[in-house]
Amino acid sequence: MGGAHRNRKTSERLRRPPSGRHAALVASNGGAPPSTDPGQPRREAHPFHTWEMIQAQPEAVRVVFRAGARIFGEALEFVRWAPRIVVTGCGTAYHGAMVVAAALRTAKLPAEAAPAFEIGRGSFAPGKGECLIALSHSGRTLPTREAVRAARLSGACTIALSPNEGAPIREDAEHFVRLPAGTEASRCHTVSYAAAGEAGLVLAAACGGPEDPEALPDLLRDTIATADPIARELAGEERPLLLAAGGACEAAALEGALKVREAAGQVAEGYELEQAVHGPQLACEEGWLAGVCAHGASLARARMVLAGLRVLGLRTVAVASGAEEDGVGADLVLRLPAAPAATSAILHTVPWQLLAYHRAVARGRNPDLIGYDEPRVWAARGHLFPDGWH
Repeated sequence: MGGAHRNRKTSERLRRPPSGRHAALVASNGGAPPSTDPGQPRREAHPFHTWEMIQAQPEAVRVVFRAGARIFGEALEFVRWAPRIVVTGCGTAYHGAMVVAAALRTAKLPAEAAPAFEIGRGSFAPGKGECLIALSHSGRTLPTREAVRAARLSGACTIALSPNEGAPIREDAEHFVRLPAGTEASRCHTVSYAAAGEAGLVLAAACGGPEDPEALPDLLRDTIATADPIARELAGEERPLLLAAGGACEAAALEGALKVREAAGQVAEGYELEQAVHGPQLACEEGWLAGVCAHGASLARARMVLAGLRVLGLRTVAVASGAEEDGVGADLVLRLPAAPAATSAILHTVPWQLLAYHRAVARGRNPDLIGYDEPRVWAARGHLFPDGWH
């Protein structure tokens, strides 16, 4: 009853028109907040646009696969022979960059991911003869554009990936690749993460990588069907969330936590598996929810982490794939289709996308708007992302 009362109060507060200081701040940030990312009609109940975007991921990555490595054009040869490849982006695009870098490493390419803001200010920047691959959903994100400009000035090959044909970043990069997955109808981005990961798999396969990009659409479809009932079961809880994953799936932990924060407005943290138990666990309270990727080379350590978190009183969920993960010792085991490392980084994000969505609906929150219908959040956006930034 207390939770329902809290949810009702939250819903009423979000719908209340801005007044006083917040009204002035909202006005200074361009008036009322837009409904959705590309201006789609606003929805007030399930199914929100975010739901449809989650469900659209299998077909979106199928479109990317069918387009194939030819979308990279001449840039493919630069990637194939570059002595160093840096993949970058901001927010979800940065997590997608982590997946792309992981995919390229399976092809024995010297790839790493680094934050765009840092590259634009001299850290991690590729040099002459090296390669920068920049991901941007809108193609407008200023730190990503600055990273491309800095890398190009240093003599690196620069490749920008975006689903936006008119992306301003195409003016900055030597090579522009339009991802044929389409734009998203929600500010809570999901399709762009999966499409970027598939582009990385396609690129890696063209360079001799072992993972099969053709398998991802069906694997995603099966993962959504498998994970949704569990996500619904966990959605009614207000517990903060701790996610941890090793290897390529670190990106899934970071992106999954981001989706819960954006869509549901709840406390969620994502960490690399080992980092999760070097301090973060000490701030966790009994009853919190912990999701751990129990997969691949990190499996033995994941079992230890799950055991420790259970002793601390957390409710544990192991996200596993394949028979080798039997006996992981979690309160709940979510078994996804078996897949190799970089592919798993895409699949293992899906349960947390679904949890984020169902928690948002349970709280009376519109996940498409990621909190921008709350006056203070929209007002803060004007300071965080002034005109031309994002």
